[in-house]
Amino acid sequence: MKPKNLTLSVLAILALSFAIFSFTTKPGPKIAYVRTQELMNQYHGMIEAREIYKNQDEAWKVEMEQAYRTFRTKAQQVDAAPGSLEEAQLKNEYEQLRTREQEYKEKSQKLDDQLTQRVLDQVNGFIEEYAEDHSYQMVLGTTQAGNLLYGEEQLDITKDLINQLNQHYDQK
Repeated sequence: MKPKNLTLSVLAILALSFAIFSFTTKPGPKIAYVRTQELMNQYHGMIEAREIYKNQDEAWKVEMEQAYRTFRTKAQQVDAAPGSLEEAQLKNEYEQLRTREQEYKEKSQKLDDQLTQRVLDQVNGFIEEYAEDHSYQMVLGTTQAGNLLYGEEQLDITKDLINQLNQHYDQK
């Protein structure tokens, strides 16, 4: 083999080796995961939202219990003969109470949905910022259903995320 061909062959081998080395040592995407149930249970925003919901729901329940008590007292005082005007009025009032109770249940569900969505929007927005600040290309969330079956502990950012999320929330 001529020296010129040998030099070209060596250079080609070196270039190929460098290309293979560069390709195989290139770091993969930076990925982390979060234990979502733990995050939501410890997030101050969720704790506050649950407290708001609980207080409002209790107020509605107390109001309905008082309304039913008042109705029962009135019904016991009225001697309504079958087919009488008083009986018709009592039935009408009872139906109104049932309608009001159903409306409270619907309001309660709507409030829960709104509070939960507000918290999810806060958490998702914060996770997006957190991921960008820490150069994560992907942040996965675990659920009890097991969508993440295994992850090395060093990839778990739950505690750091809870701390930073709560600091951010508490500053508001």
